[in-house]
Amino acid sequence: MKIFAHRGASGQFPENSRLAFENAIKQEADGIELDVQFHQESGQFIVLHDQYLDEATSGTGDFNQYSLNELAKIRLGQGQTLLTLNEALACINGRVLVNIEVKSTETEPTKLTSICYALHASIQEAMVNYAFTEAHFIISSFNHSLLSFFHEVYPDYALA
Repeated sequence: MKIFAHRGASGQFPENSRLAFENAIKQEADGIELDVQFHQESGQFIVLHDQYLDEATSGTGDFNQYSLNELAKIRLGQGQTLLTLNEALACINGRVLVNIEVKSTETEPTKLTSICYALHASIQEAMVNYAFTEAHFIISSFNHSLLSFFHEVYPDYALA
């Protein structure tokens, strides 16, 4: 059995934050589940559960109305800021498994293609720059179209 820290050690620290990830690793979790949203303007993923910032952050409204620089200034609590997926993976650095839950309802093929290619690029960058292998990653989503497309193009990753 593997123990995954849901959004990091989110019972004690702001969910999906650097502090939550570091403490999940200190608490010897086998893996970390984190949520990502695709940021349209930058083409990057933001580690964030909800599309709207109002509940878990100091921001308001849809995260896509902000630039990447503006998002970096938004607070989660305990001095934590929003992370890009690349920043989160740098923090984790292959020390535990990572379940990347893609939060998307997108079904339009061209947009699904962009999301999946961007996700693969982030994972590839992490494998080049940090201590990750494909076996470290699980890609999950409630968007079955996204998972199906991702699996068709990148069949070697575990899905959930």
